[in-house]
Amino acid sequence: MNSRKALIYFALALLSFSLYSSWDQFQKKSPQQQEGAGVVTSSLNKAPEVKVKNVIKVETPQQRIYIDKKGGRVIRNELKDYKVNKNGKTNVHVLTSNPKAPFYASSGITGDSDLLYSAPVKVFDTKKSGKRLVLKARSVNGVEYQKTFEFLENYQIKVSTKISNNSAKEWYGQGYVDFSGSNFINMKGKSSEPEANDFNAGSLSREHKSGFFGTTTYVGAAYYKEDSPYNKLTYNQMSTKGINLKVKNSWIAIQKRYFLAALVPQKDQTYDLVSQWNSGYVSNNKKEYVQQFNIRMLAPTQTISPGESTSFSSTLYTGPEVAKDLAALSPGLDKTIDYGMLWFISEVIFWVMDHIHSVIKNWGISIILTTFIIKLLFYRLQEKSNESMAKLKKFGPMIEEIQSKYEDDPEAKNKAMLDLYKKEKINPLGGCLPLLIQIPFFISLMHVVMEAVQIRHKAFLWIPDLASYDPYYILPLILGASMLVQTRMTPTSTDPAQAKMAYLLPVVFTALFSQVPAGVGIYFFTNTVLTVLQQYRSSIRQR
Repeated sequence: MNSRKALIYFALALLSFSLYSSWDQFQKKSPQQQEGAGVVTSSLNKAPEVKVKNVIKVETPQQRIYIDKKGGRVIRNELKDYKVNKNGKTNVHVLTSNPKAPFYASSGITGDSDLLYSAPVKVFDTKKSGKRLVLKARSVNGVEYQKTFEFLENYQIKVSTKISNNSAKEWYGQGYVDFSGSNFINMKGKSSEPEANDFNAGSLSREHKSGFFGTTTYVGAAYYKEDSPYNKLTYNQMSTKGINLKVKNSWIAIQKRYFLAALVPQKDQTYDLVSQWNSGYVSNNKKEYVQQFNIRMLAPTQTISPGESTSFSSTLYTGPEVAKDLAALSPGLDKTIDYGMLWFISEVIFWVMDHIHSVIKNWGISIILTTFIIKLLFYRLQEKSNESMAKLKKFGPMIEEIQSKYEDDPEAKNKAMLDLYKKEKINPLGGCLPLLIQIPFFISLMHVVMEAVQIRHKAFLWIPDLASYDPYYILPLILGASMLVQTRMTPTSTDPAQAKMAYLLPVVFTALFSQVPAGVGIYFFTNTVLTVLQQYRSSIRQR
């Protein structure tokens, strides 16, 4: 099998990857059986009202955080080191108080959601006032609440809630962690109701979809179980059945592309993990459709006698998906970086790229050098491939003669071809095997470039963002040219249709890679150039 056939198969493999991505999205829309049902209703909850006078602004070195004194919820954060657009001024947010797409995080002890906490300041700066902010409240029955926010490094906030029962009666309550969000969608011009899997917590956009293939990164909820460290809970699953099960040493997370919100409650405790989904029209005029979700973990109910107290703590993470930081926070949390079905290859590729980058300090060069390493791994295999292609070229006239002689007898033709391959030690699969083996690496690197926040908005030469396509289309053009050179160096096919297809493929790949992340294009271009050089070296040696 010559290299042109291999290119055809490689193109078919890319098409298969596109179909897989579509199937994967279909699977995400299909409900999966959960251990217990959550709450699914068409009754809308009233969105919590946020009054400006009740909001505390907190400045830390890494982020700006907004806390609502009502309930002590975190209602917004801004990541100071990450911008929405590369040259823009707007910071990325994970949580938001946007009235059209609010997304909040809460942690505390039941009974505090409607309490109005008091705070010592309106603006809290950790550089001036230290890392701890203490809020206090008192319920009508005499139970005192104290909520302490400790602002840690790596986008972490430790939230500790203490209650003191100063009433004359026993008090019952539970520790909890909670994510809630809504999308208010204008239905003007829309003929159908939004699908649950189009929901994106904290945003009305669909930024998780990317590229020519429509490939996606996972956007939805996730949680931990001791027998299964990483489990997805899609918004479609929430909207159809939801989840209700007991977990221990767990966490819950809301995944977005490149960024993550996670709540990790105190360990060595069993929790009820429950989801809720509400959807419907705001009013009978059907001008605005609302989707709402809530996912929470509830600790066992405690009984607190008069004069006694109890406490509950958790850690809130609202930041970029950086594996080492997430792994240090809680087991399994690093798996929220969505590297797809070939995650085990993607993790190795990123590990190599990251170590190269620690020295080179350039992600484009890191991709090129990683491609060199991958190419070295398959150097001998490529040599065998080149030898097979050279033999196919050498015995091309004999192959054409056999095809002409047995044109009307396929069985005899196949036997004669196999006898020739056996006699001259030609491996008909040798030409395509190296390309086929590289397909998993191509797919894995595509996921790394799409998902690794470290590569987001990083420039290389004329390319402004390696995680996006080349806006000048220079890379796809030189990639197509390199593929054309490779095509001209391979043995000519005796099948005219295959020969035409081989010369059409560089054009097809130029179009495909015009919308593929530039980092992937750099990998493919570097790999093609190295293949051409190795093929040229082999041809000189075999003369």
